[in-house]
Amino acid sequence: MGTLLVEEGTVVTVDDAGQVFDPGYVFIEGDRIEVVEAGAAPAALRSQADTVIDATFMAVMPGMVNAHTHLFQTFIRGLADDKPLLDWLKAAIWPVAEALIEEEAYLAAMVGLVENIRSGATAVIDHQYIHTDPRNDDGVCRAAEETGVRFLLARGWTDVGYYPAFMEPPDHIIEETTRLYDSWHGQADGRIRVEFGPLIPWGCSDDTMRRTYALAQEWGVGTHIHVAETQSEVDANLEKRGNRHIEWLAELDALAPDVQLVHSVWLDDNEIDLIAQHGAVVVHCPVSNMYLASGVAHVPEMREKGIPVALATDGPGSNNNQDMLELLKTTALLHKVNTLDAGRRAAGELPADALLPPYRPVARSPISLRWEVTNSTYSIGMEPCRI
Repeated sequence: MGTLLVEEGTVVTVDDAGQVFDPGYVFIEGDRIEVVEAGAAPAALRSQADTVIDATFMAVMPGMVNAHTHLFQTFIRGLADDKPLLDWLKAAIWPVAEALIEEEAYLAAMVGLVENIRSGATAVIDHQYIHTDPRNDDGVCRAAEETGVRFLLARGWTDVGYYPAFMEPPDHIIEETTRLYDSWHGQADGRIRVEFGPLIPWGCSDDTMRRTYALAQEWGVGTHIHVAETQSEVDANLEKRGNRHIEWLAELDALAPDVQLVHSVWLDDNEIDLIAQHGAVVVHCPVSNMYLASGVAHVPEMREKGIPVALATDGPGSNNNQDMLELLKTTALLHKVNTLDAGRRAAGELPADALLPPYRPVARSPISLRWEVTNSTYSIGMEPCRI
């Protein structure tokens, strides 16, 4: 793969000390970051570089993680504005997705991944639950292989109570996810991985949830699920099962550090405590939550409890883009106005601490960026020094 020197840029390290080197340089050998230092690159190092990039007036920073999207929605953006979740699904998502075939899934993923890369995301989790063409998942993984991103395919499934075209028998869910795991997990020098993606509590039976979670643990992979996105979904679970979404997962023994809880908007205090106790990861999708008027997740309270919170664009259908930099600004502004606190001050903390991991010291690098780079690694299990 050769060697690469990026020099003369402002290097935002996002390390524990929050160092910013202006100017600084980064030296890369193959797929490994070997040197990150301040000042001008030594002549000896410069002579080793096959390629030199002059990054004057540019920022050089770690790649971000988009911790939840639906890449098939790349071609559905803007088709169902101004609708709440279920109306939005019925108006645009389900009718278009039902006709999706492998080549279209591949093209949608290619466009969506390029958009992620252009906005600074080098790792993406795709919650892919459209299997009307059984090779759709392969098309998406093929796009990930060709673009060079680190990619986690959360192979989505639903077996009860959902749109009929997308429901599958439990044995078929296990068989297909096993096929994808055998075919794609660890491919592209380990850049592509596969995990289970139960869609939503009201679309997943208790038995299949137990079966898939047990298999995920056996394989050493995660489980990625939408929870508590809207109040009506929580109310439906209370009526059907007598418990809330996080309580349901805890009762199934499916709440742990390997579980990614997407949205987590309508949680009560007990559920937040359960997430903290079990070490699960919350994936925050603020643009999507505002787009669909779903609500505002209690992220500052989660951070006070030590819960890792990753950031995500969600699918283009409920965002209209995959712009991670826009997401950082939106996240910061949302929690300022929602708490009526311009400093986003959490109890007993400095303003800069409110959205930082509690086990890391306060840094001077931008808070939303630091939050994204440090917390979102939990959701994809990245190796930080590898490109």
